[in-house]
Amino acid sequence: MGALVARLWRSGERLDTKRIQHLWSSYIERNTDFFEKVLNNVVARDTGIAEILLSRKHASNPDEQKYVLSVLGDNFIEFFEQLVQDDKLNDLAELKRVCFVLGMQHAAFTTERFSMTYWDVFTLAMIEELEIGGVQPRDLRAWQALMHQVVKAMDEGYEHGQHTQQRSQFD
Repeated sequence: MGALVARLWRSGERLDTKRIQHLWSSYIERNTDFFEKVLNNVVARDTGIAEILLSRKHASNPDEQKYVLSVLGDNFIEFFEQLVQDDKLNDLAELKRVCFVLGMQHAAFTTERFSMTYWDVFTLAMIEELEIGGVQPRDLRAWQALMHQVVKAMDEGYEHGQHTQQRSQFD
């Protein structure tokens, strides 16, 4: 009975890989400025994120801000390509590991001012951009399920990274 329950529980975590891959190849990958639009939405929506992403140190004028968002957009593309194209969607443990590590990296880079709700803002901005593009509701749900797994694992990695940093300060 325990094996059946475990299998049912794991099956609830499965991602709709075909829909996610279709959405990636038919919409996101073809719209090369997709993540740049998402990031523009994010910084317009949340001043805390805007201050972090577009600090005067890195982006003192509109052209530099556009460049920073373009580079960040490229980083998003690379990250999601890794998830979608490297078959991580079919290996949930590996997908979670990759996202956990990214969360730990966020903890290392951002010692102050980082709110974990920022990942929710990114997710919402992505979903809104997909809705604007006319993406089908079933594809949106598949992408949301992916983002849920990504954010959850990044959150856990971030918390672990913060805890590890705090412990090392006392050693």
